[in-house]
Amino acid sequence: MVECDYLMKRLIACVVLSLGLASCGETSSSTATCAFGPEFESSIVATGTAFEDFSKTTPRQLQSTMSVLLLSLSRMREVAPDSISASLERAERAYSEVSIALQAISWDTSIADSDPLVAQSLQVLAVRKRSRR
Repeated sequence: MVECDYLMKRLIACVVLSLGLASCGETSSSTATCAFGPEFESSIVATGTAFEDFSKTTPRQLQSTMSVLLLSLSRMREVAPDSISASLERAERAYSEVSIALQAISWDTSIADSDPLVAQSLQVLAVRKRSRR
């Protein structure tokens, strides 16, 4: 799951860079997007930690972490400047696929590492991130 950690750091860097380029505060949409920054950052770090080793995370923690991340991405996308809206939408879609795979196993962290659908969704997430470079 090391690749997921790299990908999440890359996503954070892309969003932070985009927001920096959009100059938080210059427009109402960039200000609104920046307001969700701390929530997004903490949720993506928590998700990265969970993805590194599912066995160290409880099902409730995993579900909560994913819910907060998806909500953060959705909120940011809704108010984001056009320059980053599409990137946020792609990220939200990829993480939604992971969430759906985890829901299919009832968020059972004891089998998440070995579940083929979870593995496939994480691989799709990795491919989508690489294709954006």
